[in-house]
Amino acid sequence: MKTKELPVSVGARLLGINRTSIYYQGKGISAEELACKAIIDHLHTDHPTWGSRQMAAQLKLRGYHIGRRKARRYMNEMGIHPIYPKMNLSKRMQQAKVCPYLLRNAVIDKPNQAWSIDITYIPIRRGYLYLTAVIDWYSVNGKYSVPRKS
Repeated sequence: MKTKELPVSVGARLLGINRTSIYYQGKGISAEELACKAIIDHLHTDHPTWGSRQMAAQLKLRGYHIGRRKARRYMNEMGIHPIYPKMNLSKRMQQAKVCPYLLRNAVIDKPNQAWSIDITYIPIRRGYLYLTAVIDWYSVNGKYSVPRKS
């Protein structure tokens, strides 16, 4: 008993893929790329502050003529990121401004006299979720708001 083969176009249509992806043969990793990645790994171990520019310059000194962008791509593929001090937004020895507490001696005896608000953020997989709570001090009824997009 013989089996009939489907034409490539019919098989591709049934699978819902392009015909060209059936014929595609990916390139393997070249020996030069493996050597460059090994050197980058070794250099990053010795000099963790070097970025893609310095890595590309060091590879050129060793006879591998690759550019900064390819060095950056290799570093990203390997999960290597340079270590450097991040920007510090708070200034040294600066006291925070103290605002007067206006409700210290206030008597709250009816609704809508004083409200409290708190905004917090909750880290999630793709960013942050901002949670806002608003509370009436008299009735202690609270409202909350969660924006749809952050």
